[in-house]
Amino acid sequence: MAKLASEVSLGYCANAFRIETCEDVFRFLRDDAAWIAASFPCLGVGLWLSNQVVTELTDARLIEELKDKVLASRLQVFSMNGFPWGNFHEAQIKGSVYSPNWSELKRFDYTLQLIRVAQVLAQRGREFCISTLPLGDRWSLRHPHLLNQTATFLVQIADVLDRLERDTGIRITLGLEPEPFCYLETATDVVRYFQDFLLMRGIPDLKARRGMSSESAHEMILDRIRVCHDTCHAAVLFQEPVDVIKTYQKFGIQIGKVQLSSALAFECENGKLKSGKSIVECMKPFAEDRYLHQVVGWDQAGHRVEFPDLSEAIATWEVLPPSGEFRCHYHVPIHCPDFGEIGSTQPDLLKFLSLTEVDSLTSHWEIETYTWGVLPESIQEESVAKGIVREVNWILS
Repeated sequence: MAKLASEVSLGYCANAFRIETCEDVFRFLRDDAAWIAASFPCLGVGLWLSNQVVTELTDARLIEELKDKVLASRLQVFSMNGFPWGNFHEAQIKGSVYSPNWSELKRFDYTLQLIRVAQVLAQRGREFCISTLPLGDRWSLRHPHLLNQTATFLVQIADVLDRLERDTGIRITLGLEPEPFCYLETATDVVRYFQDFLLMRGIPDLKARRGMSSESAHEMILDRIRVCHDTCHAAVLFQEPVDVIKTYQKFGIQIGKVQLSSALAFECENGKLKSGKSIVECMKPFAEDRYLHQVVGWDQAGHRVEFPDLSEAIATWEVLPPSGEFRCHYHVPIHCPDFGEIGSTQPDLLKFLSLTEVDSLTSHWEIETYTWGVLPESIQEESVAKGIVREVNWILS
């Protein structure tokens, strides 16, 4: 992406900022978002609104105030992150970020509320994308009846979005965001879910409720329910960018939004990096208490190794020193190629951006580094806003 086309929206995700109430949203728009926009007037903003905030926004006065503040600031709100339901900056989140999952009514209701707010903020004639969690973690969705329920809710969302565009001309899509250790991890998982559950249940449902033909129902579901491709998540799972794109294109699954992000990466032998330093000691500063940092790797025998969180990996490595190539789901600043002895998956991000196919993938490109508040002290930025500016400059360069 040497040059951004006029129809492409490049932005950043506001989940990097502590936003717990409507007043926090207004303060973010007035201060941080306005400061960033001074450097990049056309830069987009992907809002993150928790369930508490969208509940507050059921007050018509507040939602009008939100609209007025966005218009007054001339900010381009082009997307929303509908993944975290609760407070994304409390002391410890870990696995609770996947709750409620898509088999639960709370997740469905929360997403409907986000659509209601998006309808107010979306620009007519420009597509708006809401990203959401990959159904849930892999342990909470073991039973087929729960997966059938996720499909029922998602098809209802597709129906709502389709009717919304027909009635108002406002176009909104929902993007499922594959992530390590979730029910949807890889592009192959997404295809399997669409075929075995989403389309299998959705097509008969839409034929019965709306009198649609099988072909129209199939097309509508694939148009409204898409994928949010996070380059950090794909890299942690060692997915080749071109393979991901070709898999989605083969089955007609569209990418609603790309999240530009990097993970930690390293190779070691008997617990030592090439420099001779201990991998345990180098990774300990990243083992923080707020977020999950899943670890995936391949040992020297070619066996896949995985840990649900970095803290568990470190505890194991202190007893059994690792050998192999590993990646850690820790969103690190994308402009940094390494962090001392530890590398990043920035090369995977660059490889993705260099593919000729990316020009036609989506019009939504969102930088998503949310870990500024928990980064090791040695690589902290002066402020979140200044860190985001550095990332945007790197992408534009």
